[in-house]
Amino acid sequence: MCHIHKIILLTALFLLFALCPANAGIRCGNDIISTGDTKVEVMVKVKTCGEILEKDGYVREKTYTSSENKETTTQTKVDQWYIRVKEKGSNYCYPLTFEDGELTTIGRWSRCK
Repeated sequence: MCHIHKIILLTALFLLFALCPANAGIRCGNDIISTGDTKVEVMVKVKTCGEILEKDGYVREKTYTSSENKETTTQTKVDQWYIRVKEKGSNYCYPLTFEDGELTTIGRWSRCK
């Protein structure tokens, strides 16, 4: 492999890892909890490998002005869950954020009891 091809390959690999989120999913038994899952899907998957520790919810409002100078307010229901999953003999806790019932963010894990 020539020097240029190696540089291109290394650059592509770097971009692949840099652009992919570290927590793209959580392995849970034979399933993976991932963004885009509904609250019901996550609930079912968590039952096989852990538990939901806490649930918090609130409504987020955003107001914006359109090009016609009309003010519009949108509401998004946001739920924050904290789950514990068991993997390879250890417990890991994750914060999950749902917007309008869909998992949008998987936070960084931490070890927990």
